Amino acid sequence: LAAALAKCPTLTALAVTANKMNNNDCINIARAAENHPALTCLDFRSNQIWQAGAVQLRNLLQSPTSLLTTLKLDSNRLAPVGAAFLADGLAVNTRLTWLGLGFNEVQDEGLEHLSAALAKNSTLRTLRLESNDIKAAGVSHLARNALKVGTTPSEGSQSQSKCGLTALDLTANEFGDEAAEALLAALQENRSLVKLDIFACDVEPALEKQIRALVDRNAEAAEAASS
Repeated sequence: LAAALAKCPTLTALAVTANKMNNNDCINIARAAENHPALTCLDFRSNQIWQAGAVQLRNLLQSPTSLLTTLKLDSNRLAPVGAAFLADGLAVNTRLTWLGLGFNEVQDEGLEHLSAALAKNSTLRTLRLESNDIKAAGVSHLARNALKVGTTPSEGSQSQSKCGLTALDLTANEFGDEAAEALLAALQENRSLVKLDIFACDVEPALEKQIRALVDRNAEAAEAASS
């Protein structure tokens, strides 16, 4: 399949889902994708990609010749280490607009790496993180270091967050009210996030309602600006 990519120079999307794709398969395809003249979407959902595959995907995201705008990796085995490798690529990438990482056991540690990358990335618009065993520490870190306007991406840094996310899915991560308060505080200033999914996150209904009100405010403003 990787060899066939070179013979399909007009191919824009490749989906290999639920095929027991392993690290070696992922590595070969990702290498072939680096210099492909048209490929913008890779869909590797529901496979067996671990950290070694994530390393090559990091290289793909860092490649100046890659045209990739969409990367779907939901339901693999990335874990925090794999998320950290992807974060390294995301920190310098200027093309990717969609990243799906649901059901990967990213956990708090992985989200902290992703948050640091998001603070440096103004291109990514959609991030899916549903059901990743993320708790209060991870979501709080995301809110304070990436989503909140004017915050620094890391302690001691003078640069402000460049995060440009418009859609974030945190469904089925039981992070609770403490992290929800951090999200609420971030949304007081963040005007770019127009979709935020926090269903089944153990958030008190009244607090969830306040968060949704601010997201709706952003969505209405974005719609008015585009009309």
